Amino acid sequence: MPNRNYVRGRQAEYKARRQLEQEKWSTHRSAGSHGVDLVCIRGTPLELLHDLLYVSVKSGKRRPGKRDLQELRRALPRSVPREIWYYAPRQPVEIIPV
Repeated sequence: MPNRNYVRGRQAEYKARRQLEQEKWSTHRSAGSHGVDLVCIRGTPLELLHDLLYVSVKSGKRRPGKRDLQELRRALPRSVPREIWYYAPRQPVEIIPV
């Protein structure tokens, strides 16, 4: 039987993925990752410039703290847009720019 926390986190990632895909983003889920969970690209393959976004999805009672922000900052260069999407129980998603 899978770990309950893993299952909750995975469900939050799929929820974020569906929301991004509705907004015309193409997404890739990085299963088992630490740091970036979703890589999102918007634009056609023939365009040279794409919109790029890295998303780390968090869920649960504990709001993401300094450690979560620092982990994501270290994982990617400053020029890359990145966000933390936090799903609190029975609350709308909170998007935290990093």
